[in-house]
Amino acid sequence: MTFRKAIGKLHLWLGLASGLIVLIVSLSGAVFVFQDEIRDLTQPWRKVEVQAQPMLLPSVLQAAATKAQPGFAASWTTYNGPDRSTAVYLSKGEEVYYAFLNPYTGQVLKVQNLKSDFFTVVQYLHMYLLLPPAIGKWVVDIAVITFVIMLISGLVLWWPRNKAARKQRFSVKWDASPKRRNYDLHNVFGFYASGLALVLALSGLCISYEWLMDGVGALANGGTSIAAENAMPKVDTLLTARPALP
Repeated sequence: MTFRKAIGKLHLWLGLASGLIVLIVSLSGAVFVFQDEIRDLTQPWRKVEVQAQPMLLPSVLQAAATKAQPGFAASWTTYNGPDRSTAVYLSKGEEVYYAFLNPYTGQVLKVQNLKSDFFTVVQYLHMYLLLPPAIGKWVVDIAVITFVIMLISGLVLWWPRNKAARKQRFSVKWDASPKRRNYDLHNVFGFYASGLALVLALSGLCISYEWLMDGVGALANGGTSIAAENAMPKVDTLLTARPALP
């Protein structure tokens, strides 16, 4: 068997092995990217009417949220804008909720269970295929690594041997047989898509593996490490300081 035939077999079987999982991960990731737009269309409690008065302090909003959900502790508060409700993160053991409040009045608009939230399910589908995290992460990582090798093998197969072949790699012979036309479409569009697919796959692996992320970060920063901010300011200090910010 020649080298190109061996690469062709590798490309075929790796594509078949990783294709379905990568498709699920890609589609769920695409949905997750547009979660803010989808939430705005389906969750009316995310918007409030702008009022001519200052927003309430985080401590006041957290007190209102814990009153609406007794027994839960408030961890942080997120101000989303003058026309948006403020979100307070609530937890009790493994139970986690978001309380959405009017930042001007403190009215609780919605208390949402994060575990049953649609986009939490989408996120777990994207990261773990809805499997137990330890198993799902392993399955997704192996599929993405397989996909990366498949992409590289595809580029090896695509690489033209001579000048005449180079022109052919960028054109589709529309009047050819369906099999040849499909082959040309795969060659042309596969080449243009491979760059983006590689970036997405490799960036996903960086997120999955901290050591890989650290390596890429060190490379991007020229080997200079950036110190992390360890001290967290008090919640009320953040809102009080906002008028002083540009």
